[in-house]
Amino acid sequence: ELVGFTFFLGGATANVVTTKTATTKIAPKFDAFQSAIEAACSPDSLRTLDGIELCYNKCQAHLCCVSTDALSADFDCSDTYPDECNAYYVCENLVSQYNLWTPPSTSFDPYAVKIAVNDVCILPQGNVPVTEEWVGNCHQVCEERMCCLAHSSLGSNCVEILGGDECADYSACKVLIGGEERDTKSIDDLCNSEVSSTNEPFSDCREECKSRSCCFETEPAYSCYAMEEEWCNEYKSCELVGFTFFLGGATANVVTTKTATTKIAPKFDAFQSAIEAACSPDSLRTLDGIELCYNKCQAHLCCVSTDAL
Repeated sequence: ELVGFTFFLGGATANVVTTKTATTKIAPKFDAFQSAIEAACSPDSLRTLDGIELCYNKCQAHLCCVSTDALSADFDCSDTYPDECNAYYVCENLVSQYNLWTPPSTSFDPYAVKIAVNDVCILPQGNVPVTEEWVGNCHQVCEERMCCLAHSSLGSNCVEILGGDECADYSACKVLIGGEERDTKSIDDLCNSEVSSTNEPFSDCREECKSRSCCFETEPAYSCYAMEEEWCNEYKSCELVGFTFFLGGATANVVTTKTATTKIAPKFDAFQSAIEAACSPDSLRTLDGIELCYNKCQAHLCCVSTDAL
């Protein structure tokens, strides 16, 4: 209880108050959302391209909560959205994981910064593997300008504040969040009437919907729908795979069909996101990932018994 873990007792949980010096502070509520975002934005996760993209997808609408020293106070939204920013505090790891990178001077070459970023962030060619060192070097030069990569309609996009030329110098950083392919996906092409829970388009649609997961969170502090309604509404077709917007306490369930049987599409929530991430094939390639998945699943292994049992 001292660190915010409470038992679920028939629908009620007991909040725990902890103290730090003379100030009373409510211990942060530990839940599946917090578990998922802390795992996605952990130092270990941020050593991989997949981890950086996962963290970015969760944090992209809240980058204004963790603005860097180089950005003006006009970009900081923590006073406007205190509860939301407090919930997404771990996103700071995405923009301040390394020692501050000092860009080269542009006094003699106006393209010096762009060249330097390109040199570090152009993907290795041929059979040369992408190493943790390569990921770390690219992330270091890009972390303070991750806001340049945010969707142009988001309040977390800093192009207007920094200027188009400066953000263009960091265009190669997009490799950290999926590259140019990120802009070629159309949600309406992926999530359409052909989607059902038995086919590949269903999986493709859900994966794309997760790239804007904050739009579908049901806790007000976790949801970015009120902050970025227009951006979220672009993904309204995610209803087809069970993703619904949180609208002032109400969500609209969507019914999908499987052959002749009516089936309620699984509701996307933070718990599902956390356990899918923990037990994903990529996660299970590491000891930490296997342990994380096991910890979540150990009480339910009887649900997935093997043929040998």
